Amino acid sequence: MKTKSVPDNLLFPRFKRAFVVTKYRGQVHVQAWPRKRGKPTNPVVIQNNKDFAAAARLAKYADATTIEIATRITKNSGLYPRDLMFAAMLKGFVTFKLLDGRTIRPWSRLVEEINVQSTRVTKTTAQALLINAVVAITFQAPVIDDLGFYSAAFPTRLTVPVNVSRVEIVAGLITLTASPYVMGIQIRKNGVTVLAQNRAYNGIAASFDINIALGPTLVIAGDYFEVLAFASKAWTVAADIRSFVSLNILKAP
Repeated sequence: MKTKSVPDNLLFPRFKRAFVVTKYRGQVHVQAWPRKRGKPTNPVVIQNNKDFAAAARLAKYADATTIEIATRITKNSGLYPRDLMFAAMLKGFVTFKLLDGRTIRPWSRLVEEINVQSTRVTKTTAQALLINAVVAITFQAPVIDDLGFYSAAFPTRLTVPVNVSRVEIVAGLITLTASPYVMGIQIRKNGVTVLAQNRAYNGIAASFDINIALGPTLVIAGDYFEVLAFASKAWTVAADIRSFVSLNILKAP
């Protein structure tokens, strides 16, 4: 009996050149022999390649349960478990625990879970000020004080503890008054004024407040911050939640 070979392009008309047949997890894969290509120039392809490579690297950090679920779902589907994990990571469904304990959630809005530590102190006792005198404001009630910036022994200060290298500060004062004057507020670091501003009050409203914000500032352990006030006439800082200092830690070594 004579046999006759059949050209590949008749058996698989989509493939006009050599093809590759592979079998993985019970599924037969037929694909064209890959052409030699240089580095991609399309930015979308470049980003997809980077994402896929990152997924492959991060997959080894997935917990055993995630890997087992991905393996079970993709069984006999022709997909790799990594394919499913990659899709899940794109939507932020998969969480990874690194060796140092950090939690990573790739491609989600919050790349790394960060525990923000803060301090907020307020006034529970009114404080009278003299005319044209710059006076440090005392605070009595730490509402939040994660690392111990506030000390009752130094009620005008927020002192930087160890392992803090960058902070930001927002402060505000309010007075209940009914006469025109000029009011000022300052933030001092280690006794030196780093930010100050003044506002004129027309005496019409029942109360008057002033706020100030100091952006990211480098610090070391032992540095301290104070809020000071000034007025062109005698007045009183009210005991109010709007008389406050709020400090957020932006960086720790």
